[in-house]
Amino acid sequence: MPSSINTYIGFDFGTKKVGVAKANQLTQQASPLDTIHYQSEQQLWQSISNIIDEWKPNELILGIPVHMDEKIQPITKLALAFSESLKTQFNLPIHHIDERLTSIEAKGIIKQQRQAGKKKKTKKGDIDKVAACLILQQWLNE
Repeated sequence: MPSSINTYIGFDFGTKKVGVAKANQLTQQASPLDTIHYQSEQQLWQSISNIIDEWKPNELILGIPVHMDEKIQPITKLALAFSESLKTQFNLPIHHIDERLTSIEAKGIIKQQRQAGKKKKTKKGDIDKVAACLILQQWLNE
């Protein structure tokens, strides 16, 4: 991909899984990329590093979980710490986006795909990468 076209990577952070999506400036369409299942931080950062090396994004987008009443929850603090680590390790601009209800919407999308015969079985992690796709697409649309 030419370096003149900006590439974006979106993340749906979780304490055991991180959903990942990709998009570029030309198409303005996010697509699910992967779900990183991890048991150690070293494993997580190696997987993210591999994705960054392969896709060479210009910017990173991270969904920040917040309760419906706008209260910060423990996972919010962990996601913000993850954001700081992303920034430190990869020195790329990071954008935050409210991720409320993305997992519910992702489950609905996967259910519709199954009913339409496009997806036979939901794999562990499908929801996370679809949620990352929704996060990234929301950012692109704004």
